[in-house]
Amino acid sequence: MSNERLIAIIPVRSFRTGKTRLATAIDDDTRADLIRRMLNQALQASTYADVFAEIAVISLDPEVLGWVTTHWPRITPLQQNELAPGLIPALELGRDYASSQESDGFAILFPDLPVLEPADLHALIAPKSQIVIAPDQARTGTNALLIRNQPVDPGSFTFQFGVESFPRHLEAARSLGLDPAIVATAGLAFDLDTPAHLAAIQGSSTPIISDTNRTGS
Repeated sequence: MSNERLIAIIPVRSFRTGKTRLATAIDDDTRADLIRRMLNQALQASTYADVFAEIAVISLDPEVLGWVTTHWPRITPLQQNELAPGLIPALELGRDYASSQESDGFAILFPDLPVLEPADLHALIAPKSQIVIAPDQARTGTNALLIRNQPVDPGSFTFQFGVESFPRHLEAARSLGLDPAIVATAGLAFDLDTPAHLAAIQGSSTPIISDTNRTGS
């Protein structure tokens, strides 16, 4: 366990309506199962890394939160307000929750990192910078963020998820006078978001996802 009290925040849109760009490659049931498997992978890596004091999954979808409660009883399920849908409100809820738990900071992880391993999360928290950013392979998107409480109020950092989020996150950190650290590992960089990503990992020697029966129950 890290000497810091860090909380992992994992936002999940839905098993049924997430990853819509994969809809042309796989049917709805297969896509839902894939999202569950990737969430399971993220929870396994986060748990076995033993660097987080708490792990929380945020979702609007009762099915997601019910699955977490059943399969990962030690994970905190957080219900997102239906009046404030979307990714940014989910992350703001996570930031507020981490603050309410008197944490030293929080990490945002996404449940679409199919080769994420505990070592990747050790790499994420290793830099001492207040802001640590893990970009995707193209260095355009952001696959993980670590935000510590000091020296700048973490509430002043503006989430920039969307198109070109990685350079925009760099700019947001630098606008606060911070020098963000950049962490690039295979597990943090590879996100499964498109049919091309799916084909790439299916054609590799790496199993697409760990066994879904290996849970935290």
